[in-house]
Amino acid sequence: MHAQSIETGAPQQVPIQDAESPLDAVHFVEPVGQDSLVIADGAGRLALFVDGAYATDLGEQGRGPCEHQSILTTSRYASLLFALDRGQQRLLAYDSESGACLGQIQSSDLRRTTGLASTESNLFLARGQYTSQTEPDTPLFFRVEREQEAEDEPAEGSVVVETSFTLADLDPLSFPVPLSVRTPVETHGASVYFALPLSPKIIRYNRETERFSSFEMDLALPASSEVESLSEPENILPIVESDIEFVEHLHVTDDHVVVASRRGTGADAVWRVQVYDHNGTKQAAQTVEHQIVHLTGAHIMQLVTEETEDAVYTISKVPYALP
Repeated sequence: MHAQSIETGAPQQVPIQDAESPLDAVHFVEPVGQDSLVIADGAGRLALFVDGAYATDLGEQGRGPCEHQSILTTSRYASLLFALDRGQQRLLAYDSESGACLGQIQSSDLRRTTGLASTESNLFLARGQYTSQTEPDTPLFFRVEREQEAEDEPAEGSVVVETSFTLADLDPLSFPVPLSVRTPVETHGASVYFALPLSPKIIRYNRETERFSSFEMDLALPASSEVESLSEPENILPIVESDIEFVEHLHVTDDHVVVASRRGTGADAVWRVQVYDHNGTKQAAQTVEHQIVHLTGAHIMQLVTEETEDAVYTISKVPYALP
């Protein structure tokens, strides 16, 4: 049985106004309020926009304490925004309203982290770069316990995790060279969900039972025969640009797991959204025209790069209905 198309409504256009220092290409978008967005750009900035107008930068760029250079991914809890600077092996906490840096974690364990999710008391970080040659006891993700100085006060620091989690049935694609990709991670209820890189699997870790489960998505990946023919690393690029469908965004509701994926690169990329139930049954799917920069249970947020005199970028919030 074929999955039905996703029903969408009229999009809301949010023009992003020029700041004093214009954005250097939109890297990704993190909603932090009803009308507020944090945008990471290609130069390493984290900029807060309210109603499409520039408000402030979050933190400062640099190598000093509580500074970042390039943000790979972010996660939000309440007014806190957590950001991963993998190059500096640093995890930072920002106040998403004032932009102030509240604290940081420095750890060599962060050098291969590609995904981040947050709860009231924990941060969950997924590690990428998995192939069939990865040792089975390599930590798949790990947990950071957050410390709060007082009730209802923002967290100002954390302790580096000592508890690692592993997964026996990795079953990743047998790529000869690991690919470094951003891994979407989402928490919902007592579970943590993430997409295993180079695999069609959505992994679920139940924090209460400490057990893993998974289901497989409809995801385009190269055949084993194609991978086996790749004798040189430079031969991988054409496969990446055409044959691998990467999961870019993940959202979990009480009844659904929503996945946004990309196949190809640049203007030739094909984006689509798929909806599954928690047992892995595909319920709906839709190919979309523009780059997806964020996904919620109610909106597909896309980047429309139609430049005008007073707006460099436009974020399109497309409402959709779950089956």
